[in-house]
Amino acid sequence: MADPPPERMNSPLENREIRLRGLDRGYVATVQRNERWWIGWVDEVPGVNSQGESREELMENLGSALHEALEMR
Repeated sequence: MADPPPERMNSPLENREIRLRGLDRGYVATVQRNERWWIGWVDEVPGVNSQGESREELMENLGSALHEALEMR
């Protein structure tokens, strides 16, 4: 899915599923475009949040943060 045009700087919150290999379930990420950055977090796992210059980069970063958080549990 392409990023929205620059004039839509503060987008509404969106929910996207994150799936990691080897896990039986997915996690839901809440994402939002805030000016130049995409920001997001995983409500089910406190402390898992990230940002990226594109939605794709954000989702990759969130996936990495989620993986690390689950390994530490």
